[in-house]
Amino acid sequence: TLSISHDGRLSASDIIKNIVEKGMFAHIDVAFLKCLVSLFSIPDYDTLAAVLISGRYTYPEELSCHRKALLGDMQPLTELNAYVEQCKILAAQCFGNADTADNTEANNE
Repeated sequence: TLSISHDGRLSASDIIKNIVEKGMFAHIDVAFLKCLVSLFSIPDYDTLAAVLISGRYTYPEELSCHRKALLGDMQPLTELNAYVEQCKILAAQCFGNADTADNTEANNE
């Protein structure tokens, strides 16, 4: 169980960052995400996926992973891609985007 106390100043991304920092990301479920979506008026799958991804990676960190891959170090990009796929599956489950989750799995094959 993780308790986050704040004065209403945290964004959905801030909450996800706290969860990731505490090593609790693997415990996020659809019920939690639906509550987050409702509380923060997250409109769609794409926005939720972006919120989840930003909990662990900033845009510059994502670019750095790609740059390292271009230079031959694939490990950071592999880790990024695995995390992104987890986020996309969670977001798809939350919004009922079975097609999106299927497409995600098909793109990985």
